[in-house]
Amino acid sequence: MKLYSVLALLCLVLLTAEAYSWNEWNYAGGSHLWSNSANWSPRVPLNTDDPIMRGQGLGNEALIDSTVTARGRSMWIGYSGRADLVMTGGSLNLTGGFRLGQSGGNGNAAVSGGTVSIGGDIVIGDGGSGIGNLTMTGGIFNHVSGWIYVGYSGASGTVNLNGDVLITSKVVMGSGSAHMNITQGKLVITNTDAVGVANEMYGYMAAGQLTFYNGDPRATYAFTVNTSGHTEITASLPNAEYAWNPTPPDLSAGVGLNASLSWSVGVSALSHDVYFGTSYDAVNAAARIPFDFDVNGVVDIDDTAAFAQQWLSSSADFDFDQSGSVDLADFADFACRFYTQAPPEFRGNQTAASFMPPTMNPNMTYYWRLDEVLDSGIYKGPVWRFSTGPIIVAAQTDNVSKYDPVFIDIGTSASCSNPYNPDDIRMDAIILQPGGAFAIVPCFYVSGGPGNSRWQCRYTPRLAGAHSYWIDVYQASVLTMTSDVFTLDVIDSAKDGFLRINPSSHFTFMFDSGRRFRGIGENIGWEQGGYTYDRLFPLLNTLGCNYVRVMMSNPYNVPLEGTTDGLGRYNQSISQRLDNAVNLAQQSGIHLTISFDMSSVLDAASTDPTMGWALNPYNAANGGMCASPTDFFTSAAAKAQYKKKLRYIVARWGYSPNVAAFEFWNEIDAAIVHYGVPQSNIVSWHNEMTPYIKSIDPFGHSVTTSCTGYETTGFWDMPAIDFSQTHPYRNQWPEKFDPSQFPTIIQSTYEARYGKPHVLGEFGYTSGEPRDEPHSAMVDGLHRGLWYGMFSATPILPQTWWWDYFEQNGDNYQFSAAATFLAEMMRDNAELTVGSANAGSSVETLAVTAGHDRFAWLRNKMGYSVGPTLTISGLPNGTYIVKYYNTSTGQWYNQQTKSVTSGTLTSSIGTLTAYQDAACWIAPQQ
Repeated sequence: MKLYSVLALLCLVLLTAEAYSWNEWNYAGGSHLWSNSANWSPRVPLNTDDPIMRGQGLGNEALIDSTVTARGRSMWIGYSGRADLVMTGGSLNLTGGFRLGQSGGNGNAAVSGGTVSIGGDIVIGDGGSGIGNLTMTGGIFNHVSGWIYVGYSGASGTVNLNGDVLITSKVVMGSGSAHMNITQGKLVITNTDAVGVANEMYGYMAAGQLTFYNGDPRATYAFTVNTSGHTEITASLPNAEYAWNPTPPDLSAGVGLNASLSWSVGVSALSHDVYFGTSYDAVNAAARIPFDFDVNGVVDIDDTAAFAQQWLSSSADFDFDQSGSVDLADFADFACRFYTQAPPEFRGNQTAASFMPPTMNPNMTYYWRLDEVLDSGIYKGPVWRFSTGPIIVAAQTDNVSKYDPVFIDIGTSASCSNPYNPDDIRMDAIILQPGGAFAIVPCFYVSGGPGNSRWQCRYTPRLAGAHSYWIDVYQASVLTMTSDVFTLDVIDSAKDGFLRINPSSHFTFMFDSGRRFRGIGENIGWEQGGYTYDRLFPLLNTLGCNYVRVMMSNPYNVPLEGTTDGLGRYNQSISQRLDNAVNLAQQSGIHLTISFDMSSVLDAASTDPTMGWALNPYNAANGGMCASPTDFFTSAAAKAQYKKKLRYIVARWGYSPNVAAFEFWNEIDAAIVHYGVPQSNIVSWHNEMTPYIKSIDPFGHSVTTSCTGYETTGFWDMPAIDFSQTHPYRNQWPEKFDPSQFPTIIQSTYEARYGKPHVLGEFGYTSGEPRDEPHSAMVDGLHRGLWYGMFSATPILPQTWWWDYFEQNGDNYQFSAAATFLAEMMRDNAELTVGSANAGSSVETLAVTAGHDRFAWLRNKMGYSVGPTLTISGLPNGTYIVKYYNTSTGQWYNQQTKSVTSGTLTSSIGTLTAYQDAACWIAPQQ
């Protein structure tokens, strides 16, 4: 037994030695090439070997050039000391992992060419005091599988991507000193969840772990999803020739009266033209004067000397009439300008990157500009602003059209501990509108720290004429600062403005202009994979859609208020993404319902790692004030905190006419039925929050909340809830889902009972996995939902939840067909009312009256073909055009001319096959 044990142990040792066959770099002098066998012990690594470079020190690097094909399994560089790998070409193929800097070592890899292929995890800086550095100025670094860890387990790791491509499935910034900087190169993340990738990268950017051009504020970056669904991250540095990084920073307040101005110099700048004054327009317009060759601000005798030196030469600088030589014509032009003075804002040309202005006045706003002078020309810089007072206000324009937003930038030296907390610091824009009415617009924090913070007011005027406004600053709820008064000139426009409830009909909403609006679209609850707002909004526009419901709190987008940032501190990356969504909506003609919260954030039993009470920042376990989900609706402190979030939402996104409605909760009745929250508490919460958000919203958005479909009391009879909303799904509400029930649900169950519009904000054949259902059933549910909704008294046609499923399966034509017909229904801006039509007992018929026009929808209820006749009564006598419409293809057909002599029109529909439907438009002949 002992002999067998010894043999077994020996075999194990041999197998282990083979599994971890170290091939150590021991640079022997001479050629640094990887392929030089003298540099390796015991041999140049093969596919089964693990190359290791322990710590040969600076100057003993391994070189892979275009003559080398290097290979191995897992590689360590800088295991216990300094080791370097330099790659200028060729290839490095590792089937295992790749580690730089481990166990106190310093590992460095510099790649300027060639191709690297890594089959395992890449760790750059590993284990405690390890230091790892990867610098790419060329080549392709292809991470076949695994993740890249930077600064792992407390180590220090740096990636400088300065050229070509680094490909991986995921980047993980570790707990140590981790940093990735991108300049000329491209980072490709092969994970197809583009939104998840973006959120991770935004988090690293916020933590300062991912920078572009070493944090140069001029740098821009782009996240692009390629045709393979991979995210490509690139950076650029536009306008590098311009001066930047002003001190004091743009929009600073509280600047000292004797402050010096300085800046960072643009690339290749030889000198700087300095402009300084108290008028934005004057500083922006000021320029060098012609013939002031020495740039001292006046055309004088020194300029004459310079001019004379060029006499009869071909100098382009002095040949003003471009005749080919400096001659009398040029002299005459010069003489006419003699002793011309530069504008007072021009303070001269200098080589120093700082300027000391004359002693400034208190409570004054100053403007300054730096033009960089290069061999290639003069690069006019932006106008920067600062104030010697405690507040500075700078509107992006003082002339705007009605319903066009104006953004007003604000800087302040006021100190605070949490700029998101209006009890700590609050800013309001007080706007005096034409006619004498005041609007109070809440402002929101943008950036900066105590004593130097930036804020913004976003205001969309609804009246033409002269406006005046000022900014009030409250600290600890006490008014401590008031800005100067500014003016805004608003010219009239033909734009429609904000959407409102139509008091005359629940078929439509109504713009401020009086034009009626009817929505068609879908949910885009969140961005995921290739389903991003910047792709889907323009796509929906091409389909004729105009309405989308989006969510702020969901499993895929970062919540506005979460445990990462902390209660009462709002995530800037998701705020910027929602900024982008609102801008895209405006560009694409899309109107939005923005839903704030999902009921699942109240689920105390949830094990979902992305949602649930365990991740709710209001949860006492996360530092909040609520021991249970019920407390969220009853705690005075929780409600006060939630109101602060509502203020931020209104301040940041309320300005947009494309934001049609605010929705408090997605399916809040689930909290009653499934999570044990008393209904009365939720109703009471809504009764408090709904009037509050309306009291701080100067733009008057509609407000709603949503339920799945359980019988609830007290929700829809709240006066401040503008429209009711439910979500029927076949698997949850079989008796309510069938689209044939939609007119009854909308008009009888809700509209008639509560006297306000009803919207089916979600609907579908299933709320589960749609791919588990027959595709034909899913499409039939979508089709009938749209068309039953078309002929129901709802301002928004029922919105499907499955935005990705229907696009993937090529079903978007259903939206296009419905949208084309809806456009004809809305063509004359006539009030829509329920009409009547009949086509016999075998055909279900719905009708809508739009002014002089009639629209009808007919669906064969039978499992066989029928040839019914359409009858419409109550028409004025005359001649009518009747056109039928294929509701799937979007094509008109079977046009007829009919005479009505006794108030009744009859028309042969043609054949309707089993369960087929068609639509019809009846209009007086012009």
